[in-house]
Amino acid sequence: MPAPVLIASLEDGADELRRRILAARIHHGIERGELKGWLFLAALGTKDGKLMVLDPKGQPVPGKLGAKLVNTIINRGIDLVLLDPFIKTHGVPENNNNGIDEVASIFTAMALSFGIAIDAPHHMSKGPPDPGNASKGRSASSLKDAFRLVRTLTPMSADEAKAFGIDEVERRRLVRVDDAKVNIVPSAEASWFRLVGVDIGNGTELYPNGDSVQTVEVWIPPELFADVSSVIINRILDELDAGLPDGNRYSNAPNTDRPAWRVVQKHCGKDEGPCRQMIQTWLKSELLSVEVYDNPSTRKPVKGLSVVNARRPS
Repeated sequence: MPAPVLIASLEDGADELRRRILAARIHHGIERGELKGWLFLAALGTKDGKLMVLDPKGQPVPGKLGAKLVNTIINRGIDLVLLDPFIKTHGVPENNNNGIDEVASIFTAMALSFGIAIDAPHHMSKGPPDPGNASKGRSASSLKDAFRLVRTLTPMSADEAKAFGIDEVERRRLVRVDDAKVNIVPSAEASWFRLVGVDIGNGTELYPNGDSVQTVEVWIPPELFADVSSVIINRILDELDAGLPDGNRYSNAPNTDRPAWRVVQKHCGKDEGPCRQMIQTWLKSELLSVEVYDNPSTRKPVKGLSVVNARRPS
C-alpha cells in the first residue's frame, strides 16, 4: 500500500535531489504523476536549523528543525521521513552517548506521536567493511541502541566476487544490505543491489552528452546449482567421499594441496569461486562435514571432508 514519503537531504541541494529521483524514475519506468502526493523532497540548509544543538553551557537542547518537520508531517500526511545523513541533523558531538540519545529520543517522540517511521542513514566508521555489524556505524553506541532496525550497506568484497564468479569491474558496482540489529522481525539474508548510471537527458549544445546519474536496481546472485543435476552432485560427492589415492581426504582450506573445489570443477566446469561456494553451501547444509583423521603418511591429525550420506540429494 502506498505511503507518503518525505526525503530530507542535509547534504545535497534541491537540484541534485531532483536529478537522483529523475534517474530512478527513468530507469524503473515511473511516471512523474505517479509520485504526486506521495513523494516530497526537501533540501535543508543552515536556516532550517537542527534537531538538537548545544546551549551556552554545552548542554543539548532541541533546535528548530524538529518543529519544521512536524509541520510538514502533519500538513502532508507523511508516513515515512528519511533524514540524510544523520550526523547533519544535530549539533551534538557524535561520540557523546547522552547527547546522541537525546537526539534519538526526538525520533522516538515523532514516531510515536504521529505513527510514522523515521530512517536516518549515517556513515560507517573507518576500517574494512563488516556486513551486518551494527557497531561499524559512526556515532555513539546509544544511536544503534535506540533504533529498532539497523542495516549495513557494504560493497561486494573481492572474496565474494570470486565466489560468485564476478569480474572486478562488475564487483565495484555491487553492494549488499544486511540486517545488523532486528528487534521486531527475524533477520533476513543479504539483499544485493547494482549501481547503474542513467542518462537523464539534460544535454545542451554546450554539454551535448548531459549527465549520467547513479541509481540502483535489484541484483540476484547467480544460482550456483541451476545447471547442476542431482546426478552430477552425487558424482561429486562420491569422489569427495572416496578421498585421494594416497588415503588423504579432500579439504576446503584456502591453500591446501588437497583442494575439494577441483573435484567440483571436474564435474561441472565452473570457475574456482563458484566451486568453492558450492562446497561452502554443502558444509552449511551439513551435506559435508569436516572431520579429523590421521594423515596416512605423517600419522599426524589433519582435517578433511566427509559426506553425510543421509543428506544426499535423491
